[in-house]
Amino acid sequence: MIIAKLEHMTEQIAPTPNMQRALDFLQQVRGADLPDGRVEIDGDSVFALVQSYPTVAASDPVLFEAHRKYIDVQYVAAGQEVIAWASTDHLTVTADY
Repeated sequence: MIIAKLEHMTEQIAPTPNMQRALDFLQQVRGADLPDGRVEIDGDSVFALVQSYPTVAASDPVLFEAHRKYIDVQYVAAGQEVIAWASTDHLTVTADY
């Protein structure tokens, strides 16, 4: 997991072409009021899933998600978010996507 301000991401990672497209998109839309839903950037290779929801309390139970095909970049455009992580070695699958 990498946690960084958007403007420092390329200092933290060696961006692949797809990651660079994702970071360029985030730089362009930063602060934009995008409607919830899927935004095509480069077909199924790079896309954004815009979501709006209230943040849960850190003490509330959470569901973890894992990605085997895509890298998931979380960008908090407004408000605050609690983000946790765990190694998949220590998680049990409760629902397939």
